[in-house]
Amino acid sequence: MVDSTAQAGPSDESDRQRIERLFALGMIANGLVHEITNPLNSVVMNAELGLVYLEQGIEQDALADILRTIVTETKRAGTLAQSVSEFGRATDHTPNQQSDLNKIITQARQLLGSKLRRRDFKLLLDVDESLSPIPANPLALALALASLIDLALDAGVAQLQITARQQATTLALTLLADRSIVPESRYARLVLEMAGRVFAAHQAPLNVDEGRRFSVQLPVQP
Repeated sequence: MVDSTAQAGPSDESDRQRIERLFALGMIANGLVHEITNPLNSVVMNAELGLVYLEQGIEQDALADILRTIVTETKRAGTLAQSVSEFGRATDHTPNQQSDLNKIITQARQLLGSKLRRRDFKLLLDVDESLSPIPANPLALALALASLIDLALDAGVAQLQITARQQATTLALTLLADRSIVPESRYARLVLEMAGRVFAAHQAPLNVDEGRRFSVQLPVQP
């Protein structure tokens, strides 16, 4: 069993931070395209509908509903952009809110986007539907999880299973690959360390067994 937080030495600090930022921002940008498209499409659709209503002299109440929708969706897009900005400025990834692990897993999948649709790769989910909320930095956790999945993809894994189970005081999160995905390149090792540091900030050290099983115990809200 290997504790992934003890991988690089002090001389790697500058490169490690650079890799963390570049990798994180790259993944966020990929997922943000998916996340932000829906509110922006809604804004455009409702704005066009509002113009039609104006031309047809539709009553003001209907137009007011459209404007409210535009405001709501614009704020939603702004919130997404703000979350990216906050992550970019963060010096640590400690928990900052109560979070749903199932939603974090979904977000991790969205961050990877089309990479998960490879014909030679299968992602299996085996998660309890009702999981206790956890204190978390959800974006940081989603990035950490996405980075592990991405390492599996780069290693040519054909199947990866994600399991989440409710324990007495923790949520047990496990990723099991059909072959070893222990990173060989320096870049991959730094990516793995980034994930380990995020989990460590959540009091959940990342353990690696036989190069193909990654597991953490995320504390639930007391």
